[in-house]
Amino acid sequence: MFSGCRPFFGLAAAAALLAAWCAASGSLLQPGAPPAALPDSDGAIATVEAHGAANAAVFAEAFGPGGRACGTCHRAGADWSITPVMASAEFRVGSTVDPLFSPIDGTNAPTLDRFSTAARRAASSLLLEKGLIRMQRSMPAGASFTLVKVDDPWRYASANALSLYRRPLPVANLAFETTLMWDGRETGRGGRVDRPALERQALDAMRDHSQELTAPSGHQVTGIVGFEEGLFAAQSALRSVGALDAAGGRGGPALLAAMAHENWRRSAPGFDLYAAWLRLPGSDAISAARRSIARGEVIFDSRRFAIRGVDGYRGPSHGACASCHDAPDVGTSRAGLLMDVGISSAELRTADLPLYTFLRRGTAEQITTSDPGRALVTGRWRDMNCFKVPGLRGLAARAPYFHNGCAASIPDAVDLLDRRFTIGLTPRDKRDLCAFLSAL
Repeated sequence: MFSGCRPFFGLAAAAALLAAWCAASGSLLQPGAPPAALPDSDGAIATVEAHGAANAAVFAEAFGPGGRACGTCHRAGADWSITPVMASAEFRVGSTVDPLFSPIDGTNAPTLDRFSTAARRAASSLLLEKGLIRMQRSMPAGASFTLVKVDDPWRYASANALSLYRRPLPVANLAFETTLMWDGRETGRGGRVDRPALERQALDAMRDHSQELTAPSGHQVTGIVGFEEGLFAAQSALRSVGALDAAGGRGGPALLAAMAHENWRRSAPGFDLYAAWLRLPGSDAISAARRSIARGEVIFDSRRFAIRGVDGYRGPSHGACASCHDAPDVGTSRAGLLMDVGISSAELRTADLPLYTFLRRGTAEQITTSDPGRALVTGRWRDMNCFKVPGLRGLAARAPYFHNGCAASIPDAVDLLDRRFTIGLTPRDKRDLCAFLSAL
């Protein structure tokens, strides 16, 4: 069904698609219309725009002289994030001007040589290989810790300009978020992200990603936020099983758009999308693949293991994947918790990332990390290495995973967490869990 599908590339292509969605009656993004699907590595990712497509053009509109737009790093074919495959396709030999590869944050450091194609490619290796955008942050005033050592392979970071390399989070399914950004810089009122929080985040993003930005118009901010508020995205089909809403399956984005108007927080944690597939008859490959997805859902929801050494976690000492990813049928944290599962640890640091050593004031306690996470927002020692629990819908379209792209694929992410928590997954368990995560 999906043989020959190719990933969706390019900001120009993204803008063209958004323009097409905004076109006359029959637009795929009109409320109640069929989801707009695009091929991804495993099948197809689909988007519903519940508010209509009137603001789509603003999302693709450049907000600075460098040509940056929200759509530069948030693309429909990548679950409204961006992938290294897309970045590599965007890289143009001989070009010295490209909004995605701006030296501000599309390079490993703004001071690196970019005067040849080879130099430009090397300067943007983290974006091209892991889909990472450079964030620059300074030490917070009044922090309970000091920075005592910087080991930066790109020879740029300092206490006044720490370089943090992070994956762009999707801007879809925000109706189910309680906090924004990997470090939780924006939260809304009443335990959910609201319009003021989205507006602040949009303004911060426009300022951070364009050094030459003039004051954005109210029309721009309102349009961007209005577009994001109506975006619901999820995997809609897999090569192995076809449509994910067939034979009693409840995959795809239409369910999410309907859930946004319900009190979803009162539902049971975890997922209830593929229970109908658990006992499907048939020995054919499609039936077998559907049963595998359903078994993976059961593992995610109910396979218990010890949850130890996770700062920020507030649940029982023994839980399942759904204990942290507890937002029903979405997979983010209902309480907006930010946690440390060890992804920034010195042990997992790769040679292309910086390493920072922090000293807790008044003690001899030190932490060495590639990214201190929430601590750079709050200045609190207990927030070291804590990051938000990301939603899981559309996961297959936006590899690599975790804030620093340390897991290249869904199987890599499952292996990493299986080792971290000593879950004891068998090879079949892993296949089933990966199949389920790919179907989100």
